[in-house]
Amino acid sequence: MKKTLFLWSLLAAVGWSQELTISHLPYVGRILLAGKNEMYVSLKDLAYTMDMKVVKSKHGYWAGYQPPDELPNLEFNQVKVGETVIPSVMVAETREYFISAEGFCRGVGANVTRSEDGSLAVIRPPRPKPRYVPPHEQNLESVKQVPLPPPARDPKKFFLTQYKSGFNQDAKAVTANCGPTTLAMVALAYQSLPPSIQRNNPQGLILWCREQMTGNSLDEDSGTNFGEMRRVGAMLGLQSRWVDDQDQMDWELRKGRLVALAGNIHRIGKQGVYAGGGHALLVVAREGDSYIVNDPGGFYRLPGSKMRADEMKKFFDLGACFWKEPQGKAAMRNASSYLPATKNSSLSTPSLTKPAFSKVLTAALLWFRT
Repeated sequence: MKKTLFLWSLLAAVGWSQELTISHLPYVGRILLAGKNEMYVSLKDLAYTMDMKVVKSKHGYWAGYQPPDELPNLEFNQVKVGETVIPSVMVAETREYFISAEGFCRGVGANVTRSEDGSLAVIRPPRPKPRYVPPHEQNLESVKQVPLPPPARDPKKFFLTQYKSGFNQDAKAVTANCGPTTLAMVALAYQSLPPSIQRNNPQGLILWCREQMTGNSLDEDSGTNFGEMRRVGAMLGLQSRWVDDQDQMDWELRKGRLVALAGNIHRIGKQGVYAGGGHALLVVAREGDSYIVNDPGGFYRLPGSKMRADEMKKFFDLGACFWKEPQGKAAMRNASSYLPATKNSSLSTPSLTKPAFSKVLTAALLWFRT
């Protein structure tokens, strides 16, 4: 903790003379390096300021307005913006990724002007039209006023937690299984289980989802993404599509579909074990000014908890809705049975020794110079 504070104190003390403005407003995120020829800023802070999404893509990240149906296979320290792949640097003490502000903004099609002192003035590109448009979008205002029905399903019947609880006795106390657990709840709700997994084996189902999403990795401390979730959903015979905003989410919920949602708990005043605040949960329905959610992480502890619409607006990053067609069934891949995870299980991830802080900072600065 002291090293992390020292890092930000050191960076703040530099006193950058270069400035970055986004659509005439000053960028207020974290800056690692600012010089006359280059400026490196926090990937997540810049994307958030640009009103764009950052999605895990294999080992790297994809950034932009609307993720593609199939995310690219990026290597560590690679970020894809538009058609361009740019390098990033991770500060190990905080696990925060930094990228070239100019490279990122030009990659997403922004108008970028650099002044003589190295300051950048950026104008956001226009937001593209969503790939999915509800048939009645031209009358969207009247649709918003239609009373929303109560949940068609009982959320308790398919509620699971990613941590050890009465809903998942075999889980570890702390995991990063919010994505796999959300998908497991979708599978339970639609009764689309892999052949070797029973309903009374929630942890086995969660680990099966994780293994299929990550390509046979059972590291419960690693993150997952929604592209992987949609792919495995198809293996379970489920249809899915991206959900880009709350209006579309409301429309999908009216159709009786479930929406898996990715967002950031820090923006709604909640703190988790993992840094960054990224989290996934399942939205079951909307009732008036609230959403009915099954949250695997326990920030909303009970099945069918209510999340206010204003909280949802702050939390929302990206969603995927799931449904099951009555005709036809997609082939489901067989899965091996899993033993329940225990404290001594091989699924536990050993702690990694972090490099010395001074070496990390020196290496980062040397990288910037080359």
